[in-house]
This record gives sequence, structure tokens and C-alpha cells, in this order.
Amino acid sequence: MRQCELAGERLLVPRRVDFDGSSSPARLGTRAPKGELSDGADVFEVSRAYSPKAERPALRQLVAFARSLEAEGLVYLHSHAGIASCWTLLPHFGDTDASLVTIWSDRCASLTGWCSVFDRMAPALTPRA
Repeated sequence: MRQCELAGERLLVPRRVDFDGSSSPARLGTRAPKGELSDGADVFEVSRAYSPKAERPALRQLVAFARSLEAEGLVYLHSHAGIASCWTLLPHFGDTDASLVTIWSDRCASLTGWCSVFDRMAPALTPRA
């Protein structure tokens, strides 16, 4: 884990750990994704109906935040409807497939930050020890 600061908040950002115990940035495209990828947040928003009622307000907030970034032209959104009722919302930067975070709806609302993308896209936010 690496500590980062974003908008005055401290974040813990995970780093991928391979089975041999070494730490490395996540590798894109190493596995074929299962499920369906679509443009926008609409498919992800459908997941709220299948989520526990207690999780719905957090999902609503996360989607509203992602849509506000999209409205400002900072990101474009992709929804992924996976297998076993797992949905993700991916806010991608510019013309890249890079996303600092993944927003999850998998029986609970959660957000995962990606250290390798922070290192590449926002190095000023990732202080070195």
C-alpha cells in the first residue's frame, strides 16, 4: 500500500503483489475480461436495484461524483457488467484506458485506487519515502 493525498484527504492505494511475493504495477490486458463493457454509467446504475438498500446511497454518491467528472470533461465513463452480479464503473482519463479508481457494486459499494496509475498519471500525488 502507498499513502497518497488527494484534495486534502489521505488515501491508501493498493499495489499488486504477485504470487512470488514481489510487488509490481498491475498489468493490463493479461486476462480476457468476462462480462460486457459499455460506454457511460447507465449499465452501472442498474446495479443499484440489485444492491442491498443500505448500499444504494453510497452507490448514488459514487455515480454522481463520476458523472460530475465526466461533465467537466476530465474523464469518460465505462460500465462493466461482470459475472456473478459484479458491476464496475471505470472513469478513464482523456484518450487513455487509465483510471485512478474502479468503482464497484458487488453486494456493497466500494472504490479501489490503483497505485501504478497514480504513479504514471499523477506523480505529484504519490510522495516517495
